[in-house]
Amino acid sequence: MHNLNKELLEAGIGIVAAQHLEGGPEAQIYVKSGSIEIDLNGSYETSYNEGDGNVISWPVPNILGVRPRMPAKTQ
Repeated sequence: MHNLNKELLEAGIGIVAAQHLEGGPEAQIYVKSGSIEIDLNGSYETSYNEGDGNVISWPVPNILGVRPRMPAKTQ
């Protein structure tokens, strides 16, 4: 996750902070932009789900939305 956060911060897309929040079968990402749709979820978790067969996304209690930053107002 350190490497992913580093890549995001250095991607030149305006990200100023990145944090790893979760793992295992409850971890997931859903992205829809135009014709692109990505739906991925985690699987392996020590002492809980020790396999990579999970293909079902769990209900999502927390959502992170992303939108372009509005230009700063000039005075």
